[in-house]
Amino acid sequence: MAEKQTYFNPSWMISNEFFWLRPVDKDRTMAACSLCKNFNGSAKTFALSCMGVKALRSHADGAKHRENAKAYKIARSNPLELHLTHSDKSTPGQNSTGRPKSTHELSNTILIVSKYYFIKELWKSLVL
Repeated sequence: MAEKQTYFNPSWMISNEFFWLRPVDKDRTMAACSLCKNFNGSAKTFALSCMGVKALRSHADGAKHRENAKAYKIARSNPLELHLTHSDKSTPGQNSTGRPKSTHELSNTILIVSKYYFIKELWKSLVL
């Protein structure tokens, strides 16, 4: 006996659990995640197979998705929150003692700002 194929159910998108869920054009056996992006910036897609909601939960349990969901929730709760460390709240180029920042401190600041802009762009893509 052949396994039944699961098709995308638009009612899944109503659930707060699957706020990130999007349909895939021209393929009802696939779903897309608006939080997880491919290398080209398009939404990550995955097969529903015969799993239905379990396929959605399986995707949501992935480490990358959980990381992206956490960043989304931070951006949504306070889009300007950078979660800077004490030394990063100082004057640019100087640490909290007024001395020039070390290369390590500067690279951490750049990383934090880069993550902020990634979250900001992700937020804009989800809101539009």
